[in-house]
Amino acid sequence: MKLFVSVIASFICVCCAAQPDNLPGNAPTRNGYILKGNLKGAEDKKILLVEKSFYKDHNQKDSVIADKKGNFIFEGKLGEPAFYYIAVESKNGLKDFYLENSELYLSGHADTLWNARLTGSKEEDIRQQFQSVLLSDEFYGGFNRIEAAYQNARKQADSTTMKLLEKQKNKLVFRMEGELVVLMKKYPTAMSTVNQVNTYLQNNLEKADSLLHIFEASSIANSGQVLYFRKQVNILKKLNEGNIAPEFSQTDTIGKMINLSSFRGKLVLIDFWASWCGPCREENANLVKVYDEYKNKGFTILSVALDEYKEQWLKAIRYDHLLWTQVSDLTGWDNAAAKQYAVSSIPTNYLLDGTGKIIARNLRGAALWEKLKQFLP
Repeated sequence: MKLFVSVIASFICVCCAAQPDNLPGNAPTRNGYILKGNLKGAEDKKILLVEKSFYKDHNQKDSVIADKKGNFIFEGKLGEPAFYYIAVESKNGLKDFYLENSELYLSGHADTLWNARLTGSKEEDIRQQFQSVLLSDEFYGGFNRIEAAYQNARKQADSTTMKLLEKQKNKLVFRMEGELVVLMKKYPTAMSTVNQVNTYLQNNLEKADSLLHIFEASSIANSGQVLYFRKQVNILKKLNEGNIAPEFSQTDTIGKMINLSSFRGKLVLIDFWASWCGPCREENANLVKVYDEYKNKGFTILSVALDEYKEQWLKAIRYDHLLWTQVSDLTGWDNAAAKQYAVSSIPTNYLLDGTGKIIARNLRGAALWEKLKQFLP
């Protein structure tokens, strides 16, 4: 079941108007940031401050040594708010937050860093409002309960219950969207609002493009997120159905170079996945059945793994019984083919016909079976 859906039209309407720069969600005007903190259990230990912005090729890092009372200070200047985490050497856990040019304060315990309290970041306050919706029991818990029931019905081949659960999921998504749109209206140029584009890159490109046009006409037109998403949308436009899939080459599990074009003449599913990706591993069970059914009827799969460690990659292949062609350059999210196909989430897939033309994408579960029935006996 897929939990991503379209943003409702009211969001588009509210964002069309120009927004004054003093609204929450715009970059603060302070000349730089001062992040002060006190963490019990971090006395005399190294404190790490690491950027984790997904849209940048190089993330910033800094470190200081806490004093004997666990106090520390970071100072610097950002061109725009950015996503960072705090970590303490020899301690497990991280604290994620938006860092911006303001005075911030962090307090808590190094052993439970994720529970530390951060004040002073408007962007982080906004993110927490989005998180409170997304991680609520009504929505996050609700989706998990529906998904568990759906998988149980699927194992029993109970199509009636599966359809009923799909309807329940769609109603829940609609309610969640309603609450998210309220926040988007309130903070039209916040980073958390811009991040919504990422949801639609693989599932509703037209909607992602429309949202970007709105941001590009606002005060954040040149922000890193907006520029990154525009690049991704432009790549994905070239991957619309009817276009020839871009050629790529990567090595398989024994080091042999495999070219996408070598699969011409067959229906081929390009499957982007990773051993560490739970939804990918769940979908692998479906792919195994599909492959067994159609492997002698002109269909095959080319899986591209966004893994970094070969041993983990190979172990997952063996455990999931993946008997088709597997390739990877073992660079994680920097996988060259994944970048070429603007992959921003996994699992992601593209179905190609015998000429290499894209005929569908993001087919999972029953949708893949239904599409293959249209082309194969």
